[in-house]
Amino acid sequence: MSAPIQETSAASFNPTILHKSVLKYRMPKTIARNVFDTRYEDVKIGDNIDIPKLTRITVGTISLGTAFKTTTYQNPTEGKATVAIDQWSYGAFALEVYEDAVAAQDLEALYKQSAIDTVMVKIDTDAMAKADDFSVTVGTDNVSSTDDDVITAVKALDVANDPDGRNLVFHPAQYYEYMKIDKWVNSLYRNSTPINKAEIGEIYGLRVWKTTQVKAGSAGHVNFVSHVGAAAMVVRKKSSALVLDDPDTQARKVVYPAIYGFGELRDDHGHEILGK
Repeated sequence: MSAPIQETSAASFNPTILHKSVLKYRMPKTIARNVFDTRYEDVKIGDNIDIPKLTRITVGTISLGTAFKTTTYQNPTEGKATVAIDQWSYGAFALEVYEDAVAAQDLEALYKQSAIDTVMVKIDTDAMAKADDFSVTVGTDNVSSTDDDVITAVKALDVANDPDGRNLVFHPAQYYEYMKIDKWVNSLYRNSTPINKAEIGEIYGLRVWKTTQVKAGSAGHVNFVSHVGAAAMVVRKKSSALVLDDPDTQARKVVYPAIYGFGELRDDHGHEILGK
């Protein structure tokens, strides 16, 4: 009996088919623009932005029924906060003419978005690293922080007369340790608001954020509590394409640069919480 037609003998009829979809890279949750001050982006020139600090004048008193005292005038020496525009990052690729002609996908469009995304992540990563500049720290690296650590940070913000607009930023490794604490998740402690989709939401007047963008410590992470006015970020030049069709390499070269910077505004408005 003759053998049936098989995959080996008919291999030329069995092509490998490339699907129209792609398994795209995963993006972290970028939150810097939610937790830092971006008001100073209206300044469009200069490599440093100085923001003067204003002292509250010391009050004077006069006791009735006593001899009038000479008025004491205040002459405070004011400081300043500086946002240095000193960061320059980019995403770039070169696409060969031949590959562009034969590829089954629009590679230029795919890699343009990839270049834009990688710069956006870098800006956010650099912003998150600024939390390590806060001088006040609680907790221990790679040891889960506690509810008391968060309360201590909140108390410090209250002592500094810090207004509303406070954030608590956790790496997921630390975030889910707090999901095990009853008063962080039990609706009895949260005005009957249950936890949905593993999102804590708010606690102690803090908006709680979860992101892998939190700066790594020696083994754990530099989680933090801060007011939005603790630090500023300024993106002077957003990612936009610089394109060169290079005849020497017969490739289209595309670069997406970004110019940006950061500055601490109020050190007592931020508090590191070392932990997981």
